[in-house]
Amino acid sequence: MSGINSKSRAGRPSSGLERWRPLIVAGLLGFTAGLFWPLRPSGPEPQPTSGIDPRVAWRSFSEVDLARATLETIAQEYILQAQTKIARALLDRNSASNRAPAASQRDLLEAIEQLEEALAEFRGTGLEPELMRPLLLALKHAGGYDRWLELYLEAAYRFPTHPLAADFRNDALRIGQSLGRQTELERALSYLQQVPGPYLAGIYEHAPLAHLPAPAGTVPAEHEPSL
Repeated sequence: MSGINSKSRAGRPSSGLERWRPLIVAGLLGFTAGLFWPLRPSGPEPQPTSGIDPRVAWRSFSEVDLARATLETIAQEYILQAQTKIARALLDRNSASNRAPAASQRDLLEAIEQLEEALAEFRGTGLEPELMRPLLLALKHAGGYDRWLELYLEAAYRFPTHPLAADFRNDALRIGQSLGRQTELERALSYLQQVPGPYLAGIYEHAPLAHLPAPAGTVPAEHEPSL
């Protein structure tokens, strides 16, 4: 849909992202540094400082655990804000609301923009699937089908053991067919056949995949994880 753009418009505030950016950067730095600092000096546990989100309680966390908890807290804040906008838009569409349809669409577009920004900011943390879930929902109802399918394919290749691929499988089949991109989707489902996991059975239990191509041994270059 032409009205959907994941990038912030010039001169427009970034949906509250700026106020969280220092904590996100600090969390990423702490998470990365902790991976290369496995040993801690002996002594009393350090006390939390004013730079740590007060909603994250200190319970003898390691530096990596604390950074991870901080990132998860901030990610949940974005998800909650976006879900509120999505729910309001869907309630308006399914009720005798006095709000104009354009207002519901605006809520969806704002949620999409916010989640796209957060997804870029949290890339590499492992929290992307949690942000992708509400983003897929918003894109579907806003009519952003091309972006929806791109995001689904990314989730399938980058997070094949996460339940996201199974949960949105039926939507993917419908959207892939409507866009004429069945081949791309079938290649992704074929790739998922190679990955063991408790969630993947749901992808195949309702429809046989005998017509799919032989499982590909590699992930397409466009979905290779960035280094």
